[in-house]
Amino acid sequence: MGIIEAIIIGVQIDRLQKPIVFVSMLACFVAFSAFGVVIVLAGFEVMLNGKGILNAMGLASISIVFFGLAAVCGHFIKKCVQ
Repeated sequence: MGIIEAIIIGVQIDRLQKPIVFVSMLACFVAFSAFGVVIVLAGFEVMLNGKGILNAMGLASISIVFFGLAAVCGHFIKKCVQ
């Protein structure tokens, strides 16, 4: 089951095993994904302003942390539905 299917099934609260964990992980999934995207866009902005590729790569490495946290939240969302 994919993350989209798990979220759609999780919205129907009666099928959830742990509703509080589902809701909190869903909020964190959205927040961490948004932070990752914003940091990647900031890296593009840094690169376009001529600050150097090394600074942009540093921001990209920081965004990997946020995408990793979003992946962990997605895993917990799937576990709540199963």
